[in-house]
Amino acid sequence: MNRWRRRVNRKNHLNLSGRASISATRPLFVRSARRFDKVSVRSARCRCGRAILPLGAGSKWLIQRGALLLMIFLIGCVSLEKSYPDRHYFALELAPGKSPNSTSDRVLSVASLRISPRYADRSFVYRTSTAAYEADFYNQFLIAPDSMIGEELRKGLAASELFKYVVGPSNSLQPNYVLEGSINALYGDFRDPSRPAAVLEIEFFLYNQDAGATGVSLQKRYEKSVPLSEKSPEALIKGWDQGLADIVAALLADLKAANL
Repeated sequence: MNRWRRRVNRKNHLNLSGRASISATRPLFVRSARRFDKVSVRSARCRCGRAILPLGAGSKWLIQRGALLLMIFLIGCVSLEKSYPDRHYFALELAPGKSPNSTSDRVLSVASLRISPRYADRSFVYRTSTAAYEADFYNQFLIAPDSMIGEELRKGLAASELFKYVVGPSNSLQPNYVLEGSINALYGDFRDPSRPAAVLEIEFFLYNQDAGATGVSLQKRYEKSVPLSEKSPEALIKGWDQGLADIVAALLADLKAANL
């Protein structure tokens, strides 16, 4: 009997212990479930957004304020005046010659001059070493240098007494002679800073157009290096003027000697 009672008491004790544990843990579980029921994704997102939004808005405000202060600083420190040099334009020009008193009836046509691609641009070209050249963007010829030299060449030849007319390639007069030329060099020689010079080289071909006498009547290359008083664009253009005048004078002397 006593043994049976001990078994019943032990069973009841286990049941009571189990119930006690269940009843003890159930309120915690219920409270936890209720607690999680009140937390939703939407509310968590709103709280997260409210936590992040002030930081982003503040950063944006700080960036805008910094940009405004930087702009004010730059406007106050940077000068709005031009900081680059102005362009200057120059023209080659021979001194006016005397009015010719020619007794010749011959017509000379001066064809358009060709020019080396090195010097075809309007910018002045400077030779600074054996193989180094520089183009001056701010000092330029007024028009293309081959057109300018060709125009002055016609003026210089027209001032002589060798030909009745000296015309351009578009003139309708039938010429007795055609003069063609190539500009092989046109630069400022600054290889030696203490001795700057203006260099001009032109090669000419004179063709006879008379019937029965066609062919090359004269072929010669003329090169002039004129010393400059200073290293400047103004001195360089004067040197080229002098070089062109010397070449025209030498060409006229050779034409006279050719007994055209």
